[in-house]
Amino acid sequence: MPGNASHTPRPPGHILTAEDYNSDFDHVFTHMTPDGIDDYSGTLAQMRAVMDPGEVGTEVFATSLGGEIEQLRFCIWEMKGTTYWPETEKVRCDLPLVLGESGLVLATMPPDSTSTIRYLWRVHPAWRRNTVFLQYWVRSAAIGTTAQLRMSTARYRVGATPVPIVSLAAVNFTPGNTSTTEFTYGITADQFTLGDTLVWELTRLGADPADTLPVAVELHGTCVLYTGYAGRPA
Repeated sequence: MPGNASHTPRPPGHILTAEDYNSDFDHVFTHMTPDGIDDYSGTLAQMRAVMDPGEVGTEVFATSLGGEIEQLRFCIWEMKGTTYWPETEKVRCDLPLVLGESGLVLATMPPDSTSTIRYLWRVHPAWRRNTVFLQYWVRSAAIGTTAQLRMSTARYRVGATPVPIVSLAAVNFTPGNTSTTEFTYGITADQFTLGDTLVWELTRLGADPADTLPVAVELHGTCVLYTGYAGRPA
């Protein structure tokens, strides 16, 4: 849609006076504001248009204000990771993630021995914005008795001492059925530093007399859920 600046039409033969000249330019200057300049959303396609500004050493120079706007939109779109740049960001999931009732198993923790499953994620910048949620899914073919499980998380950085986030928290598993069961643990944003690696461990104390589940515990999935940049509540 056009901007708000305009001019007064003059008929043929009109003698241009200083007042005419000055008033026309005063009108343009008055409307040379963000609200007065033409937009860059004349159509849906134009409103969605983005342009990659490139990387250091391979920069793409915009040759118009429209190009500058497209490059800024690209940065917003790239951070949000949505289909189109104005789209609302949804909760994201960092893999690995596998789900299933019986056939899809990431790992197993047998009875009568101590076993540990470990997964690592590089800390995403968005994790430092809001609480992230570490989810995992377990299953057992037997029900009614308890597996002694312990969960721990820590953040690691090369050349630095690991920083525990939670150390061996009891997350004992007493299956009430043979379906996959979901567990969620929240980690506040202030626990993370850029450049860290999140290490998650799930340990079964199968040799502990309190562990009475006679069959293996199956890990069917694990992931980290977080809200990406520039997101709005869905």
